[in-house]
Amino acid sequence: MKPKDYPHSVLEEKVNSTEVSIVGVSHDYDFLCDYKQFLEEKITESDAIMIEGTYGKFEGLSGEEEEVYTWQYDNFFGPISNIAHSQKKRVYQADPSTPTSFTMDMGQALFGAYTACVTSFNSVYALPIGVYLFSGSLIGTILRYLPLTFSQHKQGKKFLNVRNSYEWLLYGDTDHRNVKIAEGINKISLKVNDVKKLACFHGDAHSKPVRTYLKNPLLRKIKKTLYLPTYRLVEESKVREFTPTGKGWKLTRKI
Repeated sequence: MKPKDYPHSVLEEKVNSTEVSIVGVSHDYDFLCDYKQFLEEKITESDAIMIEGTYGKFEGLSGEEEEVYTWQYDNFFGPISNIAHSQKKRVYQADPSTPTSFTMDMGQALFGAYTACVTSFNSVYALPIGVYLFSGSLIGTILRYLPLTFSQHKQGKKFLNVRNSYEWLLYGDTDHRNVKIAEGINKISLKVNDVKKLACFHGDAHSKPVRTYLKNPLLRKIKKTLYLPTYRLVEESKVREFTPTGKGWKLTRKI
């Protein structure tokens, strides 16, 4: 049940035979402290959870590259996973982001800005194309939400409440993540028989677009095709399943 003062969306969906709660969050430690009881209840009533986070190989303490699950070191998703660990609940991650996809997104932002600002003098089509590509990038997303952030701050609201039903219209790493998160939820509902209730914790900006892709498999398929020549080349394509162990987490399988 969603508390009256919870600032973000909590979307309940039935995906095949799995009950899915898409819980929007502000992934910072203060938010966790303010709403820990509610978030813990959502974990308790679920068979497993899904969280976001970059996945890939980074330079470890030894100086050599090693696989790192960035959510373990995040000041929000780390504690969330600790709650799941204490309850012996599995953690799933469908977020396809890698360090390379993040770099690609920054390149898209720069290319979009260049196209809009420079080449628009030579072509009537360059400005809308450039603005579109820039708007779908992470930098563009941040700039789009700045007026909303400022407005809510003036109203005395502590956390940004994102209303983002239109995000699926854009193209970029964030939208690609939304497509893959929705696909991951669908995969779990079809292939993991003992997960009947799944709680998904992602930044609130992901919630409504993920639901849109869950409800529209054809749209999801079209977007996956459009990402073939770009982000799908560098993505982590499979859902990762992490099982709690005595020392932490074990990557059990990829679905």
